[in-house]
Amino acid sequence: MIVNKHTCNTNSNALLGSVFIISLFIFCPAITFSQDSNYINTVVQFIDIVKQNNIEKITERTNYPLKRQKPLTDIGSKKDFQNRYHEVFDDSLMKLIINSDVKNDWSEMGWRGIMFLNGKLWLDEEGNLTSVNYESQIENKKRDSLVAIDKLSLYPGLRNFKAPVLCWETKKFRIRIDDLGNSRFRYASWPVNKDQSAKPDLVLMNGKVKFDGSGGNHEFIFENNGYTYVCNIMVIVADDSEPYTLTVLKNGQEIFSEAAVRIVFME
Repeated sequence: MIVNKHTCNTNSNALLGSVFIISLFIFCPAITFSQDSNYINTVVQFIDIVKQNNIEKITERTNYPLKRQKPLTDIGSKKDFQNRYHEVFDDSLMKLIINSDVKNDWSEMGWRGIMFLNGKLWLDEEGNLTSVNYESQIENKKRDSLVAIDKLSLYPGLRNFKAPVLCWETKKFRIRIDDLGNSRFRYASWPVNKDQSAKPDLVLMNGKVKFDGSGGNHEFIFENNGYTYVCNIMVIVADDSEPYTLTVLKNGQEIFSEAAVRIVFME
């Protein structure tokens, strides 16, 4: 009897392929369930810690600095967070977390981590707290008070704004951007040796913000009679690049650029 080796190899390969496909159907659901289970377990553990009001554990499992809306200062350490914990996790936020539905209110967002209620709060894959975008009434009142104090320190013509965005010093200039509300921004500039209480040399209105990708890099852009003023904020930046720069262009051509040498405050 003559055996066709080619036919045998083909049949063997087909059999192996069938076994592989059947294996996928058998094992893939288990893998998917395991991934979902890990994500759910991470969230459930965090909810339990909040329910227990375990301040020690939450502040221990936080990535610092924990950003707060300016002019509130960021929370820079575990001890700092313990002192300000109830300003961030007030009764309203705690109720939202404790009563949340793990599958409907929490979402796995790839490399960005785990999101709660469209971004009110973020965890990383290990369940560490990375961001709280919720603002309590305590923080809101505290921020309004600081904004009022900030306004009094400014030149009178600049006191009408909703929220401060940034204030930088380059070697030559002190620059400030304020949010006027409704996605409108204002730029003011002084020589670096002048205080913000003095009349600014330049004020530009109707600025816009432009985001570059999903990493957080963005820039504030202001136009003025053929000149463009750009404040560039690089959250993700190469080691040899400056994270914060002021650039001025005339008819699209760069004529000036300086890095920030001091950050007074920033969003």
